[in-house]
Amino acid sequence: MSPVTWRGESLCGRRVDGFTAKDAAESNLRLVTGVLEAGGIDYFLVPGKNRTGHCVGVARGDRDRFLALVAERHGSGPLLVGVPKGGGRMTQISFASGRIPRSDVLRFCELRLGARGQVLGGYELGCDVEFWRDGSELVGEGGTPS
Repeated sequence: MSPVTWRGESLCGRRVDGFTAKDAAESNLRLVTGVLEAGGIDYFLVPGKNRTGHCVGVARGDRDRFLALVAERHGSGPLLVGVPKGGGRMTQISFASGRIPRSDVLRFCELRLGARGQVLGGYELGCDVEFWRDGSELVGEGGTPS
């Protein structure tokens, strides 16, 4: 974990010897799915709005357990969590060990740093997690939306 100032924020990233955007995006996906699989939490891949990263769907009811597992597993590392915005940006950014924002969609990523500490890959390569409601939550007993 290496400190870096990026876009006016004091953050941390992971120094890498080699870099491709595809590898960084897949690594961020594995960070998320590794936590889900270790916790026995069901998930599914969804086509997301992030064209350079990945998107995973998780039941809204599993949100708190998933976030607790993220903090437990990655709380001492450089994993960043925030609310995705257009153009590969994030807001309400915190480390996995910090106060994670309440949002229906969160982005998880590690900044990839080069040998001189420069950011090679950032938020745009993160993995979005969308928290989905079960269909039974959306439909009332009479078959109409509640």
